[in-house]
Amino acid sequence: GIMGNLYQESTLDPTKKQNGGGPGRGLAQWEYGSDRYSNLLSFAAKRGTRWQDLNTQLEFIWHELNGGDSTTLYKLNKYYGCIAGFKKANSVDGATEAFEDAFERAGAPAMGKRKEYAHQFYDMFAKN
Repeated sequence: GIMGNLYQESTLDPTKKQNGGGPGRGLAQWEYGSDRYSNLLSFAAKRGTRWQDLNTQLEFIWHELNGGDSTTLYKLNKYYGCIAGFKKANSVDGATEAFEDAFERAGAPAMGKRKEYAHQFYDMFAKN
């Protein structure tokens, strides 16, 4: 579910700028000028990396999922049994919907594409 969402947002490109220059940045398309984007910049600076660094963004996603973003934490706790409950999702579609709702919160989520990508990643990795 997470990879399907991130693929929809950025095609898994940590340097991606929304539509070539719009407000979204990175894997999760953090919105330029938002608190979440500012937090990503601070997170990277504390590690001596750039916001475009793949590992920095993956660590930042984990940070946000575990309380670094209050809205994500609230939604995970209220609707999905916290991060532990989310990790126990019993369907690809359920995990995709939960991550979009709690973490991405896209204006126009294109859930069909997110689910399609999530199933492709599941099929790619679940058999190995």
